[in-house]
Amino acid sequence: MNPTLFFIQVLLLLLLGLIVIFLVAFGPSPRQGRGWGRLQPLIDRQRYIATGLGWDLRTWLLLRAAAFGAGLALGWFIGTPVVILGCAVVGFFGVPWWLRARAAQRKLDMDRALIPFMINLVNLLSQGQQTLTQALKDLAQNPDPRLAHALEPLRHAESVTDALVEVARRGMSPMLDRVCVDLLLSIDQTPEAFIEQAQRVLIPQYDQDLELQSRNHAALAGGRQNGLLVIVVMSIAFVVVMRVESLRAAYQTVIGQGLLVLDGLMVMAILWVLQQMTPRSEWTTWDVAAVREQMRRRYA
Repeated sequence: MNPTLFFIQVLLLLLLGLIVIFLVAFGPSPRQGRGWGRLQPLIDRQRYIATGLGWDLRTWLLLRAAAFGAGLALGWFIGTPVVILGCAVVGFFGVPWWLRARAAQRKLDMDRALIPFMINLVNLLSQGQQTLTQALKDLAQNPDPRLAHALEPLRHAESVTDALVEVARRGMSPMLDRVCVDLLLSIDQTPEAFIEQAQRVLIPQYDQDLELQSRNHAALAGGRQNGLLVIVVMSIAFVVVMRVESLRAAYQTVIGQGLLVLDGLMVMAILWVLQQMTPRSEWTTWDVAAVREQMRRRYA
């Protein structure tokens, strides 16, 4: 095989990988929100990853900016215009793509802690000395570390309904949304009625949701590993080919720079195909604030 053609293919694959990372970073948001118009899905998606990592949105955006600067500096050190741009793009979009796996794992761990939380809530109410709102506040005083950040509003809440809305906003998890909605709808029930409903209906449903969430996470993790394997293999091939002096000189020309762009596009197309082939189930998200307002109008 002609080494020049092989090198062209390697570069095309690398650039395609960047495009797919861009699509992954700016695709549909896991949650939809109000405000900021068309920018809200993008902001919610960044907040979703930030909360999964245990950070606030500002810290996450600063990290992305720092990764962009590091990529730009690396590209500038290498010297060719397309490589400068490519390294900057990798720093800006590649780092979130990589850390999203960590964020997803932390979200899954938080969801797993919700079932023991509900069981503890039922056990506390079974003692017959507290209402649901009091039991929620007590459990929030010393929560599971995986739920500590999300349950913080309940610790000193004057209004448990308002605190549950804030809990859902902090956690940004479809499963946590559902738990908060169920708790909002159960605030005015007797403890006995809630205990029966939780044991017979809610907790078994949460078990099923958690199993579905675990399957989704495993499928996405497998697809991400396949994509990473493609990137690693093509990056190694790129480095090996670049050690050939004649090929490196050829890609410093205008035509060679254009071929670098096309090669990256090919890589990103492969990653996009891998993402589309990954089986996953869609989650229904709840507008917890809207449920609270409906409850207020109902009892007004």
